[in-house]
Amino acid sequence: MARTFRPAKARVHAHPEGSWGMAIDVPYPQVVTQNGLAFTRGQCALDEAGRVLRPHDLLGQTEIIVHNLREMLEPVGVSQRHLVRVTAFYLNNGSIDEAEFCEHLADALGTAGTVTIVPVPLQHFYYDGMMVEIDFSFAEDVGDPLKSERRSRPFADAVMADDLIYVSQVIAEDIDPRGDDLMQQVASIRDRLHVLLADAGAGLDDIVKLTTYYTGNSFDWARIAEARMQWFDRFLPVITDVGLPRLGVDGAKLAVDAIALRQASPNHWRREAVEVFGFGHWPIELPHPQALRMGDLLVTGGQLAVSRAHEVHSPYALDLQTPVVMDHLGHLLEAGGMAFSDVIKATTYYRGGANAEDLHENMVIRSRYYAAPGPASTGVPVAALPAAAAMISIELTAIR
Repeated sequence: MARTFRPAKARVHAHPEGSWGMAIDVPYPQVVTQNGLAFTRGQCALDEAGRVLRPHDLLGQTEIIVHNLREMLEPVGVSQRHLVRVTAFYLNNGSIDEAEFCEHLADALGTAGTVTIVPVPLQHFYYDGMMVEIDFSFAEDVGDPLKSERRSRPFADAVMADDLIYVSQVIAEDIDPRGDDLMQQVASIRDRLHVLLADAGAGLDDIVKLTTYYTGNSFDWARIAEARMQWFDRFLPVITDVGLPRLGVDGAKLAVDAIALRQASPNHWRREAVEVFGFGHWPIELPHPQALRMGDLLVTGGQLAVSRAHEVHSPYALDLQTPVVMDHLGHLLEAGGMAFSDVIKATTYYRGGANAEDLHENMVIRSRYYAAPGPASTGVPVAALPAAAAMISIELTAIR
């Protein structure tokens, strides 16, 4: 049975009184909804002053986040029944069993296999004692979940909602923990994605947004990126690529998650690639668009301070790269007929230490581009980005 909510076309923000906050003032609400989509900012177990609750307790912090979520959704007319994707950034030094964590998260949410999951293990957070930050995405007209009988995990393999298909994180099957060939894993993931999308009546060319998490170096990333291009025949998605210290399955070298456009969508054959000169390129030549506009929705890939000549602006300088990427995103939005005021969700991956200063410094810069209330925003520290000297990658979703 479909799970439906009917939000107004106009944007609605929610930041209930007494909500948790950061240690600095930022213009980001807890939840934003418009045109049948809703996003939370990255939800954390913090108090109003930004102090960590239940320090070093992953499961305890997860329960606090889920408890707070219910109170944040009510003002915008959304409930957990409309949940389609959970992206869980969690601290894992190798001692956390990811499958057990995901089961605990599903139990806390009470979702019972009806939503998609993207678990992302991080090497550290920005506040001492912080263990988890969770993004929640919602949609109207949510259909029945697609779930493989071969898998026992408590989340769906894919969920269809209105025009879009959300696919859970995909990792290669039958991995040899002693060391598997990287290209074999790329091929296995491609095959698995093909099957999942076919079950939803779609194909690889219907993917509009693809995120890849990898554990190797820049050379490994380049091999993945070049092989991944062969997945597509007619249409290329926007891409975000993030380096992690490890993945949740032993021996896994990469994982992906995807959002695809349903073939029945009126926007299916009207995807517009949006490109601008300057930055937002890759260390190697890749033909993926910087952004795609589909009707009133625009999505960007993870934008880097890398020029068309494949050179990194201000190598290894987070504070200098942040405004370069934000200025570039402003030009990209304008080229797509939008502006920062149309951004509903922003996700930032930055390379920084286990301290608040690195986050706060680039957050202050990013916040200058938005008038309050801004978009739902998430920012997490990651181990690597495709260009060795790149320090920040930002992706946006905008609606007009």
